[in-house]
Amino acid sequence: MPHQTAPRTSIRESAAMGQIFISHATKDVELVRLFVGLLQTGLSIDHKQIFCTSLEGMTIPQGKQFVDYIRTELTAADYVIMLVTPSYYESPFCMCELGATWVRAVGCSPLVVPPITYDNLQGVLHGTQVGHINDGRSLSEMHDALVKLKICEPSSARWEYERDTFIKQSAKVIGTLSGRTQIPAAEYNALQDKYELAQEKIAENEEDIQKKDNYIKELEGMKDQTQVRAARKKYKSHRDEFNALKATVVESVSILPSAAVEALFHHTRDEEYVLPSRYGNDHLYEDVNDAAKDEYVTVEGSVVTVDSGHPEMSSALEAVSNLSEFMEEADEDLFAELQQEYSTKVSITNRQFWYKAFGL
Repeated sequence: MPHQTAPRTSIRESAAMGQIFISHATKDVELVRLFVGLLQTGLSIDHKQIFCTSLEGMTIPQGKQFVDYIRTELTAADYVIMLVTPSYYESPFCMCELGATWVRAVGCSPLVVPPITYDNLQGVLHGTQVGHINDGRSLSEMHDALVKLKICEPSSARWEYERDTFIKQSAKVIGTLSGRTQIPAAEYNALQDKYELAQEKIAENEEDIQKKDNYIKELEGMKDQTQVRAARKKYKSHRDEFNALKATVVESVSILPSAAVEALFHHTRDEEYVLPSRYGNDHLYEDVNDAAKDEYVTVEGSVVTVDSGHPEMSSALEAVSNLSEFMEEADEDLFAELQQEYSTKVSITNRQFWYKAFGL
């Protein structure tokens, strides 16, 4: 805690000593009191060397004109320490002190206080190297600057102890400080724009949810696949419908053995899939035989055909058929979009389309 002090003399009356001006918001007096205590106990700085409007013995003497006295003290100060809190930015006097310090180019230590961060510094502090009030290195840099200006004597062991004690004690005080009650017009306008955009998005989502609810209600009463497809078309965009149908194809086809997928592709093209020769294609020949043994396909002579009796093959056939029917009715804009995305002709009978769209 700061020492009890006698009334302070003017800087002009004690010019032989290096002088410190504490720029702060009145609302932050408890933090200021703790910080000045650090200067006095950790650096042995006399109260006469500190000007601080919120603390007895360091403030403006009775009978003095407030603004003129502050101007005089700030002009004569050798070093300015700014405790930058949310309240600091809302204080006209703090802003004047900040500007005057910047104009004079006097030595200073701007110390930001949570929740203020480096990213939301304003005015002349924006882009300025600043310290953090509860960071040991920042406080030690301030200590070194004061020693260099001969405002205090170096005292490493005692300083480090008092500094670390201050950091622990200040954490509780910082938690009680007032937050911002005002925000800049630009920030308000930006938040207002975000709010309006969010409201528009909410309205869109609510409309989309209502459509989906209606869609589900209609599907609940349907058994016929033709009706289901009609309902999908009614409530979904063409791209949404394509994505849903494609996902079903990928899910059903990806579990088939490779020979069954090949047979399915040829079936989709309405062409024969000829059994690969054993000579030079042993693995393909064996793949087809294995698929036939598992009844995904049937082999008659040299022709391989899909076996729709297998439930997994049946699901894949239905998924590919549904996508094929959809693509026959899809609009040109969707085809143009898909063609640009896949860089190939968008057709259910195009092998490159199978590779790129289905990942096969």
